[in-house]
Amino acid sequence: MPRSAVRHYELKQKEHDPVYLLKKHGENYELKPAGPRPVPGRNNSGAGLTTRGEIKGMSSASWGRLVLFVSRITNLSGFATLTLPGDWRKAAPTAIVLKNHFNAHLKRIHRNFPQHCQGHIWILEFQERGAPHFHYWTVGDPPTPEASAFLCDDWERRTGAHRNEWAPLLKTDGAARYVGKEGGKRLQKVPPQGWKPGRLWGHRGALQMDDVETVGPVAQSELPPEVLTKFRSPYRTVFGEVLPEELKRRVAARPEYQLPK
Repeated sequence: MPRSAVRHYELKQKEHDPVYLLKKHGENYELKPAGPRPVPGRNNSGAGLTTRGEIKGMSSASWGRLVLFVSRITNLSGFATLTLPGDWRKAAPTAIVLKNHFNAHLKRIHRNFPQHCQGHIWILEFQERGAPHFHYWTVGDPPTPEASAFLCDDWERRTGAHRNEWAPLLKTDGAARYVGKEGGKRLQKVPPQGWKPGRLWGHRGALQMDDVETVGPVAQSELPPEVLTKFRSPYRTVFGEVLPEELKRRVAARPEYQLPK
């Protein structure tokens, strides 16, 4: 076979069997195309990063990275929800005002219940009516009814909202399960028109993290079965890149790795 024909065959093989970089974050897998590729918002020449643009919401890829991060945290014990009242724009006319309320609230929780809140990770989402609301998970002893009542009183005093709670996590991976499930609610990642949210998640304090295991570059045809079957888990755990439609069709054609309906 002529050398040009061999090269053409190798290129076609590479095109139909691309290579992915596979990493394991706790119980979750991250799958990305191997090799450099342009990234929006970055200077791809290697000379550094450009200035971060305005945050307008959270993409599927960004939410996937959040799930991977949360799934590595091993010492979360409490789960809090903070909502806003019906006329929420009075309590939070801008994201800066809301974040000031939230930061002051967290400092008070840390100060009054250090045994229950030694660290935390938070996310900001939006209800169907447009109102922002926070979820955050805490590190330390599971929260008590007294601590939950204190949280509710403090947030109501700041915003007027009264439907809030701080409860113990029932499962050690409860945060990863929740964040993975919420990833499918795309409308909750889009802020109301004219309301600039700033950062949509963050963390602070004594988070204990599992290491990231790099499995290595893997050809599409050689992806481990446990990566493909992770589609069945509550996490929907292959993140970083949505699997190509071609790969989904190939997986669906293999009964032992059948995707859920």
